[in-house]
Amino acid sequence: MSDPWRGFLAVVALGSGQLSAGLAIAQNGTMQPSFDCAKVATPIERIICADPDLVQWDGRMGEAFKLVYTQLADAERRALLESQRRWIAMRNGRCNLPASMDAKPCILQLTSERLATLEGLNGAPVASVAGASVSGSHLKQAGPTPRSSQVPQGGAITSCDTYAANDSDPQRKGQGIQFEKIDPALAVPACESAVRKSPNTPRLNYQLGRAYHKANNFSAALEQELKAAGQGYGPAQNSLGVMYAAGQGVAKDDAQAVGWYRKAAEQGFAPAQNNLGFMYANGQGVPKDDAQAVAWYRMSAEQGFALAQNNLGVMYAKGQGLSQNYAEAVKWYHKSADQGNAFAQSNLGALYRNAQGVTQNYAVAMQWYRRAADQGNVPAQASLGDMYFNGQGVPQNYAEAAKWYLKAADQGDAAAQSNLGVIYQRGQWGAPQDYAEALKWYRRSADQGNAIAQDNLGVMYSEDHGVPQDFAEAERWFRKAADQGNSLAQDHLAAQHVRAAQEHGYRRITFDDFMLDGRELAANSAKVSVEGVYVKQGEIEMLFPSLLAIAIARETIRLDAGIGVLTNDATRSVRKFLLDCRNNPIGAQMGCSLTVIGRAGMCTRTTLVGSTDLPCLVVEDGAATPSH
Repeated sequence: MSDPWRGFLAVVALGSGQLSAGLAIAQNGTMQPSFDCAKVATPIERIICADPDLVQWDGRMGEAFKLVYTQLADAERRALLESQRRWIAMRNGRCNLPASMDAKPCILQLTSERLATLEGLNGAPVASVAGASVSGSHLKQAGPTPRSSQVPQGGAITSCDTYAANDSDPQRKGQGIQFEKIDPALAVPACESAVRKSPNTPRLNYQLGRAYHKANNFSAALEQELKAAGQGYGPAQNSLGVMYAAGQGVAKDDAQAVGWYRKAAEQGFAPAQNNLGFMYANGQGVPKDDAQAVAWYRMSAEQGFALAQNNLGVMYAKGQGLSQNYAEAVKWYHKSADQGNAFAQSNLGALYRNAQGVTQNYAVAMQWYRRAADQGNVPAQASLGDMYFNGQGVPQNYAEAAKWYLKAADQGDAAAQSNLGVIYQRGQWGAPQDYAEALKWYRRSADQGNAIAQDNLGVMYSEDHGVPQDFAEAERWFRKAADQGNSLAQDHLAAQHVRAAQEHGYRRITFDDFMLDGRELAANSAKVSVEGVYVKQGEIEMLFPSLLAIAIARETIRLDAGIGVLTNDATRSVRKFLLDCRNNPIGAQMGCSLTVIGRAGMCTRTTLVGSTDLPCLVVEDGAATPSH
C-alpha cells in the first residue's frame, strides 16, 4: 500500500495588485491585519479583511515584521522594507484568482511561509535580512507555522519518529521515512510505547496511525488519525482523506475525503494539496473543476513536492487546464525527475524520444527510461523494450528488448504483452516460435482491450496457430479490434466475410463481371460478393468499380437494400465506417471502398424519361464490410 499522492497539476492564474506594506497593531487585545482595513487598496486586502482567519495570520506576520524591523540599522531596515514590498506584490499577483476560485488557501499558504521566514530572521545576520526571499518556496524547508488549533510538537526525538515519521511532515522530528519503507514490526511497538508515554501528542498519534496503516490494521489506524486530526494535525487530516478515498477502515466516501484533504491543504500540507487537486481534476467528491485543480496542484508543486511537479508536467504536456507547453512540461519533469520520481523520469524520456519541448535525443531518452525502469516503472520498462527493439539510442538488441517487455508485461502492461506475443508467434528476434506463449500474452493484452493483440489473437484462431481453427472465435476478436478502428482487423474481418460467403455459396466476382452478366445472375438470384467504391447519392446507395468511375459517371451497381440494411443491421464497425464516409466531405464525393455480399436481382430505376429494369445487388442483412 502506498500513500496515494496522485494528481494532475495545473497553473495558478497570475494577476497584479497594488503594493501595501505595514505593521500589525494589536488594539484592545484583538489582532489586526498589517494594514488599515478602512483603506484597502487591492482585492487581496479586501479578502483578508473579510476573513477572521486571514486577519489573524496577516496580523501575526505584521508583528513578526515589526520585531525584526526594530532590531535593524537604517540601511538594513530599507532592505527589509523592500523585501516586504516585493513579497506583497508577489502575494497579490499569485492569489489574484478568478472569481470562481477561493483565494483563501493561497493567501494562507504564502502568509504562513512569510511568517516562518520573518521569524527565522529574528537575530539573523544583516546579509540574510537583505536577501530575504519572496519566492514563496520555503515551506518544504521550514514548514508552516502551526495554526492556533495545532498543538506545538515539543519533546525529544523518539524511536517512533525514527521508524514512522513522514518525510513530508513539516513538524516531524528527524529525517522521516517514506510510507513504502516503513517496517511495521519496528514502527508499531515503538509508536505504541511513545503514545503510552505521551497519549495526547498529535505527532505521535499520527505516526502510530501511519504504522498501523502500513500493517493494514485500518481500524486502529483510523482511531489514532482521528485523535491527531481532531487537534488540527494536517498530515493526519490528509491520512483520513486517503482512508476515505480508498475505503480503508471506513466506507468509501469521496466527499469525506475531499473535506479532510481540504483541512490539511489549507494548512499548506503539500501532499494534501496534491490530493485535493486530484479530486478536482477527476471530479471525485466534487464537481470536476480544472481551475481548482490548477490552483491546488501548483501550490503543492511549488513546495518541491516531486509527484506534484511530475503531474504539473503532465498537465502542460497534455494541455489540460492550460495551454499545451512542452517546454514547461520538460521543466517540471526535470524538477521531479531530479528528486528520483520514476514517473517524471519516464515522462522525460518520452519527451526526448519524441522531440517534444527538446531536441530529439535517443541517448538521453534511454538514460531517463533506465532510471525509471530500474525503479520498476512499467511504462519505462516497456519503452526500453521498444528502444532496444528499434535500435534507438542503443545498438539493436532483441534479447534485451524481450527482457524489458517481459518485466513490463509481468506487471500488466498491455502493449508489452502484445509485443511479447508477436515475438513468440513469429519465432524471430532471438526467441523460439512458441504459439502457446504467444496465445498467453495476446489473450492477457486483448482482455485489457488492446486492439493489436485482439487482431493478432483473431489471426491465431483463423490460421490454426496453437489452437484448433475456429472462424467464429477469430471473427469475434477481429470485430473487437475493428470496432476500435484497427485497419488490419477490418481487413481481416472483410476476408472472414468473403470466406464465410464463399462457404455459403456466395461467389466472389469482379465488378465488370457483374455488369456483363447481371441479367443472367439476376435470373438465377445468384449469390455473389462484389468489391467496389460505395457512394450514397440522396437516398440511393451505389457501388462504383473505382474512384475514376465516379469521376466519369460510369455505370454503377445499385444496392437495392435501402439505407437501413447497411446502417442499422450491419456490424458496428461497418456502420461507423459508412457514417464516417458519408460525413467526410472527401468520402461523400469520392466514395469509400466496400465489399458487399448479396443476391443479384432486378431493380427499377426511374428517371425523367421513364423507368428501366436493371440488374442490382440485393444486400443481405449486415453483409457489407470495409475494404482496404
